[in-house]
Amino acid sequence: MYNDGGRANAGRKGYTGDCVARAIAIAAGLPYQEVYDRMAEGNVSQRRSKHDKSKRSRTASHGIAVKRKWFKDYMRELGFVWTATMEVGSGCKVHLKYDELPKGRIVVSLSRHYAAVLNGVLHDTHDCSRGGTRCVYGYWSISEERVKELRAEREASTPKPIDPAIMATVQNLVRHNRLLFGSP
Repeated sequence: MYNDGGRANAGRKGYTGDCVARAIAIAAGLPYQEVYDRMAEGNVSQRRSKHDKSKRSRTASHGIAVKRKWFKDYMRELGFVWTATMEVGSGCKVHLKYDELPKGRIVVSLSRHYAAVLNGVLHDTHDCSRGGTRCVYGYWSISEERVKELRAEREASTPKPIDPAIMATVQNLVRHNRLLFGSP
């Protein structure tokens, strides 16, 4: 199923390597921009390896170092749990197929790509399943209850619009005080 995770609504255009941010936003039900910003902050703040010659910039558009501690900590903070599906030398045991993946909300780790799968349905900007033959290295899962908690936390921290009747009363008081005290 085509799903950009809210990328277009965040004002982003064109193709870029932000699959990790998209997949997390879709699976956790979070706004794309919020996830993108955390990924970009992690990218810019991570320690450089001795082989890293690239310039640091605050972006998540060129990939995320998903093996880094900051990334794993962020996923756990959101409530995701990691499940490995492959070991070194074991060969591929789980493929990106409906009947080989658990139900629920998961973010699958593929070769050079992350994607969201909700109740067995792939949610991404393209079909990355390779006809059901693509190997899944592991997946991050999150419970529906945790997704509801994240939504409630976000709604509680979002300012509510002021009741029009209360706003009219405040405006009348301000006008009255201006008349009484002559302030602008």
